[in-house]
Amino acid sequence: MKPIYLEPDEEITSIIDRLSKVEGSKIAVVVPKNSTMFQSLVNLKLLARQAQKLGKEVAIISNNKVGSRLAKQVGLETYASLGTVSNTPTPTPVTKPTPSTEPVGADVLPDGTPVHRYSPEMGQLATNDEPSAEESEPEQDEQAVGKPEPSEEILPEVELKKPEVADEQIASSPAPLREEPVSSVPVGLPSIVSRGIQSHREFVFPWKSAIAAVVMVLVAAVITFLFLPKATVTLTFPAKLLSESFALLAKTDTSSSEGVISGNLLTVEKTSTKEITSTGKKDVGTKATGNISVKNCEDTNSHALSAGTKATSGGKVFVTASTVTIPAGQFSGGGTVCNSTTVSVSISASDAGETYNLSGATFALSGLASRISGTGTTSGGTTKQITVLSQDDVNKAYLDIKTQLVQDATNELKGKAGSQTVLDEAIKSAVIEQKVDKEVGAQVDKATASMTVDLYTIAFDQVAVETAAKDELTTKLEANQELIIPSDKKPTLVFKELTDDKTTLTVEVTASGFAAPNIDKSAVASQVKNKSASSAESFLKDKYQAQEVKIEIIPGWWLKRLPILSQAINIEYGFNEATPTL
Repeated sequence: MKPIYLEPDEEITSIIDRLSKVEGSKIAVVVPKNSTMFQSLVNLKLLARQAQKLGKEVAIISNNKVGSRLAKQVGLETYASLGTVSNTPTPTPVTKPTPSTEPVGADVLPDGTPVHRYSPEMGQLATNDEPSAEESEPEQDEQAVGKPEPSEEILPEVELKKPEVADEQIASSPAPLREEPVSSVPVGLPSIVSRGIQSHREFVFPWKSAIAAVVMVLVAAVITFLFLPKATVTLTFPAKLLSESFALLAKTDTSSSEGVISGNLLTVEKTSTKEITSTGKKDVGTKATGNISVKNCEDTNSHALSAGTKATSGGKVFVTASTVTIPAGQFSGGGTVCNSTTVSVSISASDAGETYNLSGATFALSGLASRISGTGTTSGGTTKQITVLSQDDVNKAYLDIKTQLVQDATNELKGKAGSQTVLDEAIKSAVIEQKVDKEVGAQVDKATASMTVDLYTIAFDQVAVETAAKDELTTKLEANQELIIPSDKKPTLVFKELTDDKTTLTVEVTASGFAAPNIDKSAVASQVKNKSASSAESFLKDKYQAQEVKIEIIPGWWLKRLPILSQAINIEYGFNEATPTL
């Protein structure tokens, strides 16, 4: 007898197909205990009809007692195992009586177990007698060995999908067992059938899945512990402020050396012109003239009065036209009354203008005592002013041109310097040429002034200055100290000199920084990793004499313990400024 081994969820259509393909007239269908074939009596009926049509003898091999009973109801032989098939005589087929000729009742299996038959026409389970004690014994045996008692619930009829070929074969084949008509309304199945629908599956704990889940949780915890936390440790140390001033030379003809950095000579030559509007005034009228009488009331000596001597009255200046001698003074009344004789001298105004016309004016004579004076009247002065180009006009034009040229040339020099530094005070200018196209004093309304200037300076790299400042401050450090220069303490520069040969620029540099303990950040991070925040603080204060230790752990809800990886710890510096070193 050739066996066919079924899968637990294999459909009846697949089973019938496999039955058709197996050679031999005797087939053993090995059915698992929890096979879906036992869930409906129709499945077993279809299998029996197909076997009869093919002329094959089919036996059901299963240890499912309920399924075996259902198989026997449709005329199939059942065995507990394949080993018992050959030792069992060929059974006599059971012919199922039709509902019209045979009353519904209970048959008895060879082992004495009553089999209940279900009549679709009657819609109920018909029995002749109450279940015997023998019928209940197998159920008690199943409960004794720990098997679950079959459920008594009523399940709806399961619709079975069959191939069209199988339906035609079943319809055309002679069937010794007539199929009862099936009602369209679901009815309750007998208890023996409902008990066969449910299959018991033993619970097996998924150890592999549980172990895998635990391993994944542990790996995630380890990764989180290693890479999630980060920390910033800020150390505050006592630091001395270092300040140093020194001269630094920027030279164009030498390479960098101690106290000397490389300089770059920049030159610009610019020319510009400016139109001048004349604002000078000149009086071209006639000069006043006249005669004055001069006498000596100072002493008894005579005095010479040369031509060209200035005679001033009321701020107006006149000059004498000829040389005369002033007679000696004569006095009476004990010297209190001047009886001196006078001498007449011609005078003319130094400038033209009506304001020089004076009447009965007293004139002081330059170089003589105040009591040697003259009196007289001048007339004939007239006023006539014209506009001329004054020297002030020219000087102002030159100043304006130079200011503009220097500004433009300075911007051009800085553009040439690029990233290099140019000090405004170090920009020198020289006037190469300046001129005006009209004479000073000429009667003109407009004039044009022009000027050419040369600007030059020496530019240098700020980085070179900072390096020189750092080198100078480093010489002030003690052992086990390092120089810290904060970003807000840039060196300051003061221009001192730019040589006439344009080769050397001298500046005074004032630099400052902090002398702090020399700390290896990587070593500090390695020493405090995986320490609690309190123990790390105590350690840093004891080993490095830190005045203050601030520890920030991210995220904030993490344990107050530093990360286990030193790369996740950031070490920062802080300083308390001490007394400057002079």
